[in-house]
Amino acid sequence: MHRGSSGGDDRSGAAYDGDGLGFRDADADRERGAGARPRGTAEQNLPYFDKVNQATIAAKPAAQGRDFIDALVAAGFTKSDMQVTPDMTTIGLKAASIQFSVRFGAGCVIGQYGPDSGGYTSLTSPTLATGGCLIGQTRPIDW
Repeated sequence: MHRGSSGGDDRSGAAYDGDGLGFRDADADRERGAGARPRGTAEQNLPYFDKVNQATIAAKPAAQGRDFIDALVAAGFTKSDMQVTPDMTTIGLKAASIQFSVRFGAGCVIGQYGPDSGGYTSLTSPTLATGGCLIGQTRPIDW
């Protein structure tokens, strides 16, 4: 059970909703893939992040970085908190997998898609010392 910073009580099957609305049913949120929670944690946002990305893949099996970013933005995630790796290698070949992320304060949700990653995978991770989520080369999200 999570205790909110305002000192709320612990309740079985509930988690404190840090946006000031009180307690909510965390299990129900996970089951229905509740919408993006920009002020939430990476862990709170992972189920919905996965739901959006899996729907993107179902609609477009050859999805590339922009497809994931556009779908995440449309689903309510904040574009300025996102990073994405290039779709092409430095020698002009299609990347064997791409990574994309959304930062939530001190945490990140990171997705990876492509044949080299065995399809779609995701995880949560602390932000890097740089303030970002992804190591290595990323591309500008300028569209």
